[in-house]
Amino acid sequence: MWIPPGEYILDRLEGETAVLEGEDKLWDIPRQDLPPQTAPGHVLIWDGQIWRIDQAETQARKQRMAEKMRRLFGKEQ
Repeated sequence: MWIPPGEYILDRLEGETAVLEGEDKLWDIPRQDLPPQTAPGHVLIWDGQIWRIDQAETQARKQRMAEKMRRLFGKEQ
């Protein structure tokens, strides 16, 4: 399966399959194609040949989500 180069988010792992969200759709790829330390929520960059974790964007995304949760529930995280 061909996946366009770009940014994806690891939605979940289902056995040996990684489910990625990107390009307004879900993509299933073999889990073994991703870096070993990849976990749900990580932002991944696909250059057409290899996957890499975008640590800075993953951290920024986690902070944005924590802020949304804090505003929604009115609690400090």
